[in-house]
Amino acid sequence: MLLQKRIVLDPGHGGKDFGAFYDSLKESELTLELGLNTERKLKILGDSNIYLTRRTGVFLTLTERVQIANQLKADIFISLHFNSFSQSFAKGIEAYADLDRVNKRIVDNSKDLAIDILNCVQSNLNLHKYEEPERGFKASHFQVIRYTQMPAVLFEGPFLSSPTDRLLLLQPNFIEVLGGGIANGIHQFFHKDIIS
Repeated sequence: MLLQKRIVLDPGHGGKDFGAFYDSLKESELTLELGLNTERKLKILGDSNIYLTRRTGVFLTLTERVQIANQLKADIFISLHFNSFSQSFAKGIEAYADLDRVNKRIVDNSKDLAIDILNCVQSNLNLHKYEEPERGFKASHFQVIRYTQMPAVLFEGPFLSSPTDRLLLLQPNFIEVLGGGIANGIHQFFHKDIIS
């Protein structure tokens, strides 16, 4: 059980903002599916204090997303995205935290959370026989992880611009496996137990 930590999951984009768009795949729809799957997995782990910034195709500004997390006094904030690049060879998963924030505890915890999520997502993908490179932890100043007042991570799932990554995203249980990995990473951050 996660001791009722207050977790905010932020499915990126939404409404008029589709995010990346390739073939039939819209980033905004994938992030919402991933958020709902991650919430389900967290509930299996015993946590019920989970908030999503959106549960439908609504549009939210970046400022509104930050305000939701801050007003809830969340313990952690995770923004969910899927990657894209101008060249189709880029593939894999990565996670970001802002390392230039004033509060060192938030910086350290954000980095630890990002690494826990990456490690657990990679483990879950391997467990389910999905081959996907882990591109590692990166530092950035994305607004949603810079102005939240708690440890915050931006997770980037596989590249919609990659034909091989798009094939993975079309697999029936791939998003569920990603969500399970993210939930395990959150669980590991607060504890050190894992479910598959």
